[in-house]
Amino acid sequence: MTVDGQPLEKGVISFVPAGSKGAPIAADIQGGKYAVQAVAGPKLVQISAPIVTGRRPEYNGPYAPLVEITVESLPVKYNSESELSFEIKRGASAKDWAAESVRRKGR
Repeated sequence: MTVDGQPLEKGVISFVPAGSKGAPIAADIQGGKYAVQAVAGPKLVQISAPIVTGRRPEYNGPYAPLVEITVESLPVKYNSESELSFEIKRGASAKDWAAESVRRKGR
């Protein structure tokens, strides 16, 4: 999995069964690599690559732990409004995805 030609450091990839038959499968992406075990069939693919933009208190109070504030670095066509699909075959299936970030797309 690459973004702007570089391996995606950290993200999540989900395979959602077409026609809502079965449960979605998700996997972490680390260093551009991921692995999943899924039932064969057509899948909608969603890729998310959030980046941390800051921190905020989890709740009001002097000892509240800080939580990360993130924004999605990939355009919606890769996640919430995905245009990606993949047919998982019986046995081993592989797909190396390439995406462009929101920042790059805006250039």
